[in-house]
Amino acid sequence: MSSPFCELKINLGAIASNWRKLSKLSASAECAAVVKADAYGLGVSRVAPSLYGAGCRVFFVATVAEGQQLVSLIPDDSRVFILSGIYPGEEQACIDAGLIPVLLSLDMLLRWKSCHGSRDALAALKIDTGMGRLGFSAEDYRQLLLSPNLLEGVNICLVLSHLACADEPRHLLNQNQLQRFAQIKSDLASRLPKARFSLANSAGLALGDEFYFDILRPGIALYGGQASVGKLIELDHTVELQLKIIQTRRLVKGSSVGYGATKIFDRERLIATAAGGYADGIFRSLSNSGCGYCEGFRVPIVGRVSMDSTMFDITDVNNPAASYIELLGAHQSIDGLARDANTISYELLTSLGERFKRTYIDA
Repeated sequence: MSSPFCELKINLGAIASNWRKLSKLSASAECAAVVKADAYGLGVSRVAPSLYGAGCRVFFVATVAEGQQLVSLIPDDSRVFILSGIYPGEEQACIDAGLIPVLLSLDMLLRWKSCHGSRDALAALKIDTGMGRLGFSAEDYRQLLLSPNLLEGVNICLVLSHLACADEPRHLLNQNQLQRFAQIKSDLASRLPKARFSLANSAGLALGDEFYFDILRPGIALYGGQASVGKLIELDHTVELQLKIIQTRRLVKGSSVGYGATKIFDRERLIATAAGGYADGIFRSLSNSGCGYCEGFRVPIVGRVSMDSTMFDITDVNNPAASYIELLGAHQSIDGLARDANTISYELLTSLGERFKRTYIDA
């Protein structure tokens, strides 16, 4: 049940606008949308139709279950890829739903080939070029090249890999992965004439158009997150989080606040206790380090973040009767709050709790 004390506003128009901005980065590459993990915690049932309305026709999710949900939300002229592949026994469900599995190994490829209907269904291949996580290993890929018959009867529409260090533009692995993937395209283009190729995630979009290939795969960038420390892409803010002030009180010099008395004041302060704590995704690591904004004034978080509440020092706010603290919005981006919490915007968004009252602003 949502709380009347906290409101999370999700701007679908801003998400659609970010997709349009990213799609204009390349005249030749198609811009897809990664909407796994419930559209990064923002609600795939509202986000995906909005992206479709903006023109997106290629979507990526993590699991077959996510894919089954997604195809019920968008028209059937879309393509939905399953990034984490398929477990044994999921093949037929994938075919029946019209989902496109990303095949990650020779074993997964052979299982797919043996399933009734796979010859006509679409599939994708993921080759590991340096991430060391998912995809055909170097040995699996070598066997794939040495045995062309392995791809017979498999309708491959996409070959992809994933960048490991794109958020660090100067990292040597970026160019190494680019060269490896370019070689993979050279190896497979003639064997898979209908396949397209994809390498760039959100951070990869800032590395330059040589990383773009045929399909761009933005995730966090759609939701307003800057995935790279290098070239920034101008993006719209997509979320606003307002925490209602439950109580204010004046604490005299020498008083402490919160568990563990980790903050002791050297002079009288006005403290606002606002609804929302670590049970709602307001990380405990923000204790005595993060901030919010009240009536446009920066107000630091004081004391430890509790399960259901967070304390702010509002002494310098002109209006001591203010009702809300802005934690995310015009004054503070998801990247800024994530830095204060010593985490990343991906984790921040996907942690936002279900107790928030969610309001969607349509495109």
